[in-house]
Amino acid sequence: MEPLNKQQLRALLKDRRAALPPDQKKQWDRQIVHRIAASPEFQRATALLLYAPLPGEIDLLPLARIARERGKPVAFPRCNTQTCTLEFYQLTPDARLIPGAYGIAEPPPNAPHLIPDGDTLCILPALSFDPCGNRLGYGKGYYDRFLADFPGIAAGAVYSSFLLKEIPTQPHDLPVSLLFTQRDRRVCGQSAASPAKPSHRDRLTAWIKAQVGKLHPSRAVTAAPATDAPKDPLTGRLSVSGLLRGALHKPPVLVAAVFILLLLSRLVEARLDRSSEYAGVVLLQILIFLLPAILYGKLRGDNFSKQIRMRLPR
Repeated sequence: MEPLNKQQLRALLKDRRAALPPDQKKQWDRQIVHRIAASPEFQRATALLLYAPLPGEIDLLPLARIARERGKPVAFPRCNTQTCTLEFYQLTPDARLIPGAYGIAEPPPNAPHLIPDGDTLCILPALSFDPCGNRLGYGKGYYDRFLADFPGIAAGAVYSSFLLKEIPTQPHDLPVSLLFTQRDRRVCGQSAASPAKPSHRDRLTAWIKAQVGKLHPSRAVTAAPATDAPKDPLTGRLSVSGLLRGALHKPPVLVAAVFILLLLSRLVEARLDRSSEYAGVVLLQILIFLLPAILYGKLRGDNFSKQIRMRLPR
């Protein structure tokens, strides 16, 4: 059976949405409103962008009252049918929505324009979403154009039984980062086909390796991930020498070694007589600084003798 295209999915979902019992729909709408209001994104939002619901859509208008009670401005979209774009205008408590394009209620002409910032929360209308945040809208592309320059947090509200496994997308389709259902709040993840973005640590490690390769091309090697335990290349088992080498790369271990040598010097000082005390203490003091340095250089695999060799000026 071939997968349904967007037009077929829209028709199917509209029929399913129209068949929902009114009492069930009202209950689910209240639960979704509660989920959004309790979310950290809503609590720290500087403004809330909502939509006026069409018949059958999830009614999130109670969020406007909750947001105003918490001092957050609330705005609704106004469609420009000439450019197929939309902008949001703040709805003051004493103002009312008026009929607009496509039969969607919008703010009155005198409503102030709201410019979103990075903490603005926008709830998008849709027929459905998938777990990656891809949205199945009504086919006009208004919100895709809006999201292209939107700096805030884009979220979707959907009944859990209306979530689709995958929604066919096009390059201009932009996903949301959050989904709210009557059951839970979901952070949208990447699809299996898209590669995971490297972490900040991975990017920093790659940059350091690149700089080392530029300065010392002969030493530009590919290191094993930091999370991998050192293993013997033949047996595949954990390497004791590798573990020791990795431990001695850490400054706290070297500090502990120096501290132990200092304690030994105090013990030797207490046991030696006065005639040999000076020589024994001097020897231990030399070992305190020399031995950790030798161990560090050897266990790194570097040629320590070359590193400390004194070269006469030519």
